[in-house]
Amino acid sequence: MSVPAGTEVLIRARQDIFSSTVLEGETIDFFEVAEDVTVGGRVVIRRGARALARVVVAKRPRRLGRGGKLEILVEQTVTVDGQWALLRGEPLKEKGRPRVAEMAGLAVFMGPGGAMLEGKNARIKAGAVVKTLTAEEMSVAIRP
Repeated sequence: MSVPAGTEVLIRARQDIFSSTVLEGETIDFFEVAEDVTVGGRVVIRRGARALARVVVAKRPRRLGRGGKLEILVEQTVTVDGQWALLRGEPLKEKGRPRVAEMAGLAVFMGPGGAMLEGKNARIKAGAVVKTLTAEEMSVAIRP
């Protein structure tokens, strides 16, 4: 069965992902297909299928209360016949919350040492869904 380029694939995060626990350029296996993908009434990618993503940006929280940053791009998933389907779409992006107010309060009581407080981690929450599309047309073998 032919799967056209541009076929929608919804991807869901299986677990929380934090900017302090992943590395830029790393391939991560924390995603799955959120819903069956059908073409002509036949399932070509099953709900729960593994999906791989690449960490584009992973900045840890920094001093002076600055929060972390995290961008993840889902790049591929598995079809019902075991092939890897390339995906395209917008990255999941999150920013950690700055801690400016807390830092200012600590600076008053602790002096300059209070400015060493770090911001919050960026976090993509478990269950977050991103819309992707198949990047190219492909042929998938469907069992009768």
